[in-house]
Amino acid sequence: MELSHDDKIKIGRGVNSLTTFTSTDSEDMKKIIIVESMNLIEEDIYTTYKDYYVGKYKNHYDNQCLFMSSVNTYFRELQREEILDPEFDNRSFVDVEKQRDAWLAIGKQEASDWSIEKVKRMTFKSNVFLAGDIKILDAMEDLRFTINME
Repeated sequence: MELSHDDKIKIGRGVNSLTTFTSTDSEDMKKIIIVESMNLIEEDIYTTYKDYYVGKYKNHYDNQCLFMSSVNTYFRELQREEILDPEFDNRSFVDVEKQRDAWLAIGKQEASDWSIEKVKRMTFKSNVFLAGDIKILDAMEDLRFTINME
């Protein structure tokens, strides 16, 4: 197909049917590229945990660090593949708030005074409370280009 300078091609955005946004379903989640990345990450982390960690390691902080290290290595690979932003500090960590809350829920009131480091080291039963901060890269779609002339 030949195009003259006056012909235009418009490419539709890759979006899904999400139209209602909440605190857990943000506007970014209407984009297929974002949702696919989220699903890939969730499935890969879950599968790795299930296949290589469940029942194979005792639940103490060093072993949680081993798993977090594996996840962080995975995040670095996703940065190289331009799924995650290499300029962002993509990382996993102990969810201190949830781990502290688990201790408080069984009546261990002194947990409210524990330092962050102590909470990290006080693993809770068979539960592993982790979280992560990541930045998924979106596609280039919108352009704002201002030219100033004198």
